[in-house]
Amino acid sequence: MEIDNPDLVRYWFVFDLDGHRPPPPARGEVWVDGGTRLYRILERGAGVTGYDEQDCLRLLEECAGEPLPPVESALRNPPTDPAWAGPLGNPAWRGVRYPVANMSGPAIGPVEARR
Repeated sequence: MEIDNPDLVRYWFVFDLDGHRPPPPARGEVWVDGGTRLYRILERGAGVTGYDEQDCLRLLEECAGEPLPPVESALRNPPTDPAWAGPLGNPAWRGVRYPVANMSGPAIGPVEARR
């Protein structure tokens, strides 16, 4: 998908979630989810569209409501996988597209203070 604003760039982030992972379940125990809230939000990575990498991280941190863990990898302008089976926001809009947080439209406003 092409971005309709040439000032925007897409990123896919993977984070170091070591301190946020859930402990292993006890024998015979099954968990539907686990770990910290941040782990549940970021366990599959995060897709964000913004003006630059720092703007994308700030938008994601605002969405998460707490400081982000260290970034393991940041892929600039990743291809959109047509086989993606989960929810995905609009990658052409400024905002967090995965986990989905931009379904009502793009994030509007000036770039705030850098992270």
